[in-house]
Amino acid sequence: MNLLIVCKYIIIISLCFFATANIFAFESISLKEAQTYLEKIKKHSYKEPFLSWQEREWVSFLRNLNKLPKLQGIIITDKNKKAIFDGKSIKEGETIYGFKIIKIKKKCILLRKGKKIYKVSLK
Repeated sequence: MNLLIVCKYIIIISLCFFATANIFAFESISLKEAQTYLEKIKKHSYKEPFLSWQEREWVSFLRNLNKLPKLQGIIITDKNKKAIFDGKSIKEGETIYGFKIIKIKKKCILLRKGKKIYKVSLK
């Protein structure tokens, strides 16, 4: 082989090596640092960085699926029992956000959604 051709190959291989070395030359971080960064993103209400918009919609849907309504008060008189959820007065047997009120007590409300029963207390 001609010496000039060998030199060209050596130069090309050297350039390729240095080019790929620069591409993959990044600072490594620990798992703890990555988790801290992601928690910081979540705390500041940034979008999840690795999810598509469809996945973000699905995550949002799942978070709100079994989210209990906020109990603001309980009113019990001789004739009526009512619970105040998100500013709305609801009686036993009525539903709110897909939860059916099955029992109103002095300090808590029992809700049913599907087969699950939830206890919501005044705070």
